[in-house]
Amino acid sequence: MIHDRISKKSESKKKRRTSFWKRCFLWLLLGSILFFGFGFLSRLDRLQVHSAEFENIIVTDNTLIQSSIETYLDERYLFPRSNTVWFSAKKLEQYLMQEYPRLGEIQIKSDSFVLKVWGSEREGFYLWCGKEVAVVTLDTQCYFADDTGFIFDIAPFFAGSSYVRLYGDVDEKIIRTKIFGNEVFEVTKKLEASLDHFDIGVQAITMTNTDQLVLVLFSNNPITEAPHLKHFMDNDTSIVVSNIDFSLRDSSVILDIRNNYDRLEYIDTRFKDQVVYKFFNEKPDQPVVLEYEDIKEPITENLPVEETLPESSDQ
Repeated sequence: MIHDRISKKSESKKKRRTSFWKRCFLWLLLGSILFFGFGFLSRLDRLQVHSAEFENIIVTDNTLIQSSIETYLDERYLFPRSNTVWFSAKKLEQYLMQEYPRLGEIQIKSDSFVLKVWGSEREGFYLWCGKEVAVVTLDTQCYFADDTGFIFDIAPFFAGSSYVRLYGDVDEKIIRTKIFGNEVFEVTKKLEASLDHFDIGVQAITMTNTDQLVLVLFSNNPITEAPHLKHFMDNDTSIVVSNIDFSLRDSSVILDIRNNYDRLEYIDTRFKDQVVYKFFNEKPDQPVVLEYEDIKEPITENLPVEETLPESSDQ
């Protein structure tokens, strides 16, 4: 009796176990059919976005962008990225922005399975030409940078002064990196505008190791010997601009600078309420100091330690 009851319980357990595994197998089979069947259906051509129409993209080759879009969409994994049900225009935009740093903005929409691609391209405002101020030659490789200092493309050789040049440290990859901060370019534009009133142009921008802004001015001399303007980034730019305007509107001052421009070494705006300028071949302690009459705080009698522009090691 006991043996029979044990035997019946054992058979019942075996049946329940067998039934459980059968159900598991059926559910697994059904799930596999649905999964792979759904994957097959998701690849139907009529459910895919394809090709693209481009607008406002002029410099960047649209055929290259089209090829990149196809590459992105062809990375299908289990389900294709191109399926309209889950196609993500935002992710494709991010992908293209990484592939083409010249694109400053890009917008993608799907219209009747055709991608509409609109983009705005970065404009070259500056040329980054190396870490140290140096004469640009045919062997110098420069890169385009936009008005924020973002470096986005290799530039052809420019022998003239079509672009203001930037000099300073950047990441090794160069492209897609940024030189200086936005504040540097905001200050530079204000100083450039002030100098422009007196026909003094800026040909290059760099920073010293002590975070002082240096604007290299146009000159007939090589860029490494050109006059430059020095500015403390911590100074109030509006006051500095006012000081420059006040000083250079003095006819004796502007004539002195213009008549001896080839010997001009620097214009220094780093002092409170005064502008200092110095010519080559003058005694180090004999620069011309122009002061406002309404100075309320004493000015130091000692000039700061003179900093020279960093020169390329091959000069």
